[in-house]
Amino acid sequence: MTQIDRLIQTAVGELGYTESSDGYTKYGNWYGMMNGYGDYTKDETNYFATADWCVTFVSWCANQAGISNTIIPRMAACVPILEWFESHGRRTSANEPAKPGDLILYEWDWDSSAGIADGVDHIGIVESVSSDNADTQQLTVIEGNKGGIEVGRRVISYRDPQVWAICRPAYLDSDEPLEGIRYIVQEGDTLNGA
Repeated sequence: MTQIDRLIQTAVGELGYTESSDGYTKYGNWYGMMNGYGDYTKDETNYFATADWCVTFVSWCANQAGISNTIIPRMAACVPILEWFESHGRRTSANEPAKPGDLILYEWDWDSSAGIADGVDHIGIVESVSSDNADTQQLTVIEGNKGGIEVGRRVISYRDPQVWAICRPAYLDSDEPLEGIRYIVQEGDTLNGA
């Protein structure tokens, strides 16, 4: 099974998950604990446990699928994750169709008549695509915090003006060349991936 398959399978397994009445999610709690905050279920000091969680959902899915944070970084906000993919040359061109495993970023507040945007607002994982033509392509996307409350699916046109960016992680077992990809060895890393 490829990294893309594992990521999508993990996301599909979360469909229907909903945040609690106070906004708590296991994705935000995991992210906060990973970054040194306490377990919200015990002391409620973990800000991320009740914050907007679309990016922490993507990060959690990547972690559960065994995908390195050098491929999909562990983050909690849309603008920084888009900037990371852009700085690594992983944002696709406007005419390159999406593929399963790509990450889609949305700009809900885009005012095309005024040319005003306030930055990306939401992210999801592309589960499937209807064709290889960007002009007619429909994307099925799995999103955390969909509608502000759940893990759910959305079908959206690639050319929808709210689709702000498509990012393509450098999956290790994809058919795409890995030129320019670096990994910095950190203390505790092993050569066998364990």
